[in-house]
Order: sequence, then structure tokens, then C-alpha cells
Amino acid sequence: MKKDVKAKFQEALELPAELLTNSYRMTLIDNTNVLIENYKAIIEYEAYVIRLSCGLTIFGDNLNVLEISADEIIIGGKIKNIEFEN
Repeated sequence: MKKDVKAKFQEALELPAELLTNSYRMTLIDNTNVLIENYKAIIEYEAYVIRLSCGLTIFGDNLNVLEISADEIIIGGKIKNIEFEN
């Protein structure tokens, strides 16, 4: 079976698959911190909701951005719910 170009490229450079597919990776630590890689942008930012352009919405209390870079964000606070868009 032939591999497509993206798959060959990803394999050759040992890149995470989410970088080539516009996917994100989320790591939840208890209900107090969440790390999202490949998030793109913040759409909405309030103490009770943070909505990201990758399709994630985090709901909770005292939410805040603990760390942010071009492709990673760490959100802290009391996380109550995470919604996924299509």
C-alpha cells in the first residue's frame, strides 16, 4: 500500500501527527490544569469560560492562562467541563 506524501513526510522527520493534520493534543491534569498543544488562537477569555479556535471550550471557575506560546497553552483553575466542537 502506498503512503501519502504527508505520512511519508511525518515519518521521515519524526513529527507528531497532529502538526500535519491540524489536530490538537490535550493533557488534563486532575481538574486544575489543562495543556493544549496546537491550539491556534483564543476566541473567548473569561474567568468562567475559555474558547479556543481548535474547537475546545473549557468551562470552570477562576480560569486563567498560566503559560502561552505560539502552539501551546496551559489553562489553570477549577475545570468543570470541556466541550468539543465538530
